[in-house]
Amino acid sequence: MRVTHALAFAAALLSTAPAAALAMYGSVGSFEVTGGPQPPGSVVAIDVDSGGSVTGSTLVGQVLDPGGLSGMVFAGTDLIYGTTRDGFGTLSSLRAVALSPGTDSISLVTDLGVISDGTFDLAFSDLAIQPGSGTLFGISTDDSAGCNNCLYTIDPGAGGGPLATLVGAPPVVKGGGLGFAPDGALYLALTWPTVSGSDPQFDIVTLDPTDASELTRMAVVRDVPLVVPGRGTFTSIRLDGLAVDEDGTVFGTGGGGATEVYELLSNGKWGIAGDGAANLTDLAFRPVPEPGGALLLALIGLRLRRRSSG
Repeated sequence: MRVTHALAFAAALLSTAPAAALAMYGSVGSFEVTGGPQPPGSVVAIDVDSGGSVTGSTLVGQVLDPGGLSGMVFAGTDLIYGTTRDGFGTLSSLRAVALSPGTDSISLVTDLGVISDGTFDLAFSDLAIQPGSGTLFGISTDDSAGCNNCLYTIDPGAGGGPLATLVGAPPVVKGGGLGFAPDGALYLALTWPTVSGSDPQFDIVTLDPTDASELTRMAVVRDVPLVVPGRGTFTSIRLDGLAVDEDGTVFGTGGGGATEVYELLSNGKWGIAGDGAANLTDLAFRPVPEPGGALLLALIGLRLRRRSSG
């Protein structure tokens, strides 16, 4: 059995383990923020204080060097799928990142290969896993071959490398962060302004995961406008990364070297949850297992190590 099959086995078992609150993690892009402590292409744990504010990030491990991660998602308590990206025009390979059970350290990184639809090699902005079905979804970049800015399902364990199947083309110019809510709502952040000008407006939409048609749309409006001396006042945010917690609260990252983490507030506007101190391209939430799942996680880790060395 290939390592990819062992990882798929791990994801299936881990998804059945009992879980409590979710912890926030982030992926780091292909360049380091000036003064930022986290290296490109790494996974970080987002530091959150008792009041729910983001206070920084802690390095979990570097997944690739050179290059960066454009998106990530937890496929189980200790298994991450991440897409690689090293600038405009580059392809995306899929990395399977196994974490040591119960820790914030990487035990195994497997390159599953470039994501292809069988005809074209593709590039992806972000990943999301559908609740219930466990299906892995991805949104392709605006410079991808095949169908760009399109929604795909991805089979990570297909023979010959990860295989993408087209779901549909959302009616958007450029998509960024992708994330499922616990109720199955699929969010997509748009990185091309709906309204251009000195204060451009960016939107977030929900999509039908069966055909990628748009269901709802709303503007991403700052709770407190950003005033930049010499440049003006900005009331909207371009979200590059996206994730939804267990309560259905949507979080996002600004990308492009931005280090802030944003949160959709109850008033429908976006506030700053804090500074992640890294070039955060995406966010993901890790289920925290209950004590009864510890033995299961240890057995899965042993199985992965045996398969990778065999």
